[in-house]
Amino acid sequence: MQSAPCLAPDSPRAILFDLDGTLADTAPELIAITREVLEQVGWAEQRDCRDISLRFMAGMGSRALLAHSSGLPWHDPRLDQWQQLFFELYLRNIGGHTSLFPGVDIMLKRLDDMALPWGIVTDKLTHLTVPLLEHLDLMDRLHCLVCREDVPFRKPHPAPLLHACAQLKLEPASCLYVGDMLKDAKAAYAAGIPMVLTSYGYTEITCFMESFPPNVNIIQHMGQLERYLPGTAVV
Repeated sequence: MQSAPCLAPDSPRAILFDLDGTLADTAPELIAITREVLEQVGWAEQRDCRDISLRFMAGMGSRALLAHSSGLPWHDPRLDQWQQLFFELYLRNIGGHTSLFPGVDIMLKRLDDMALPWGIVTDKLTHLTVPLLEHLDLMDRLHCLVCREDVPFRKPHPAPLLHACAQLKLEPASCLYVGDMLKDAKAAYAAGIPMVLTSYGYTEITCFMESFPPNVNIIQHMGQLERYLPGTAVV
């Protein structure tokens, strides 16, 4: 499917990124911790828990991973306790099995060299996000950070993205958001922010293409974001 252009050559004035599945490949770490939690609580995996299956759950958070792997319903109170154990294990060695996706470091350095502000909008909790960003050497470079507690709603609600635009003192239409999931695209569309979707993240895009808002541009590699930077025409 051919994506329609949505950016003029002279925009954007800032780039906003999702974190998990867009900048950082956190899935290996989250999957390993999910399995460790189930092992510690003595619960056998109940569903298809191959890496490829769990990888597409990684962007939905720890509770989704635990619920899928255990076969328990989302609101089962045992998941509350298991999530706390998950967070404890995660913080012990945060970032140990997480890396930036190919091309991300080069692109962020490119933005830094251009003095083009960039920030991160994530559904992760702050106390889990900041140590990870410090481990990845990103914390001191970004211009804004929006985590789960900063706004009353999570993506696909537009509130997190609008809050980031407010931090940057920019109109939503002058920014660009880069994410990997349907909730990212819906949030950007609702906020009036041009959107670029990564195909390498935690969504099987070809299976859900009809669900995405119109005029969502797709990149297969972070280096392709270059075509949407100021002074570069989209074709």
